[in-house]
Amino acid sequence: MVDKKDTTHVMMEGELVVYQRERSTIWQCRYKVGNVWQRASTKQHDLKKAKAAARDIQLTAEIRKRDNLPVVTRKFRHVAELAKKRMDDDTKAGRGKTAYADYAVLIDKYLIPFFGNYSITSITHTLVQEFGVWRDTKMAADKRRVSKDEKKTLKPPTHSTILNHNAALNQVFDEAMNRGFLTNSQRTTTQPIFNMERWRSISRLFSTTRHQSARMVHQCGGPLSRTHSMEVASQKLVSFNSSCGQSL
Repeated sequence: MVDKKDTTHVMMEGELVVYQRERSTIWQCRYKVGNVWQRASTKQHDLKKAKAAARDIQLTAEIRKRDNLPVVTRKFRHVAELAKKRMDDDTKAGRGKTAYADYAVLIDKYLIPFFGNYSITSITHTLVQEFGVWRDTKMAADKRRVSKDEKKTLKPPTHSTILNHNAALNQVFDEAMNRGFLTNSQRTTTQPIFNMERWRSISRLFSTTRHQSARMVHQCGGPLSRTHSMEVASQKLVSFNSSCGQSL
């Protein structure tokens, strides 16, 4: 009888384990830091070397936690998927908020396309401002309607919609902090995306863009292209954000 291959070794009970995945000869490790389990690859095929690497990984993580740094880092898209799963699990368990479904849609449609490939620790105040411009321009383009006379209009996002975007982003940040991917000092402070005064200014901005587009249609004798309408809106949004110096 062939002995079963030993693919799991407990190095410290409840603290550090090395193991191999099915159909893989590389040793992985699970380790606990701050009462949170983490996983990493030792990148070693030899068990003895893998155990030494696992100890180094755990020690490095403990030092990072002591220095108030994230134990591990993750891409935004990975943390966002974890946040979506947590919200879905909470909803199924009867603890979820009714807004969770909306947050998941916003994460997929806006947050992941823009922030997806950034490390969760590299999302700065400036990057959040850039997202605000990108998001508002995209929403404006998505909400355009073509009337019978082929005049295209741009509509600003509503105040409640913008607050939902902010709440969805905070769900991802909360997930990162709960898992040790982000420290409180690294977290981008996301004030409500727009206060009412700023939202009224954005509304006036889009209204002006719509009227300018209508005049150009009349002057040119035909409808504006989608690209040109987006460019007009984007230029105005960049100018507006620069003048007020607020996030999102």
